[in-house]
Amino acid sequence: MGKAMSSNPCGHDIERWLHKKADGRLSPEEAAALLRQVGTCSACRERAELLEWAGNALRQGRRAVPVGFSDKVVAELRLPRRVRERRPATGLRWLPAAVTALAAGLVVLAVLRVPKPTLPEPPRVPVELQLAGASARTVAVVGDFNGWDAATMKKGDDGVWRISLSLPPGRYQYAFVVDKETWVPDPRAATVVDSGYGAADSVLDISL
Repeated sequence: MGKAMSSNPCGHDIERWLHKKADGRLSPEEAAALLRQVGTCSACRERAELLEWAGNALRQGRRAVPVGFSDKVVAELRLPRRVRERRPATGLRWLPAAVTALAAGLVVLAVLRVPKPTLPEPPRVPVELQLAGASARTVAVVGDFNGWDAATMKKGDDGVWRISLSLPPGRYQYAFVVDKETWVPDPRAATVVDSGYGAADSVLDISL
């Protein structure tokens, strides 16, 4: 079986070296050979520069093309079709495939960078919790709706401790904390459950 033809005019196929370099598998001998080749062949050098730029662009999201790239493409396209078809293989022969692959990669990169749509917050329902008849200096409410972080309640002129909340629909457990140490359930709650710590939690069901 004959050796596969290279698209480079010099006959060297450096893509294998370039791929191994990108994967970190290029041996010192191959690295030296690649360096010599790109130093002596302008087509190989252009190929290496564009493929390296394409890889960096996909990793970093850069959009600027290498110096002279646009001019070379435009010059190639301005040639009459019959001239382009008759021209011998040059460093530009591989540009269509490289540009197509790069464009596809940039499209994927753009899709990945498109911010995901922000989901609307669930509707909230106003809720007022009350504790009446408590002879206390302070009263707070703790529950899974506030991470069990005490929220201070205010005492009205009628002696009732109140707090207004705005919560999404759902089921919540909570309790009142009197004078920062005594946990008591809400006497107005329809459901009370065991807190798991020897006390009782009130249950608050909210629906739209």
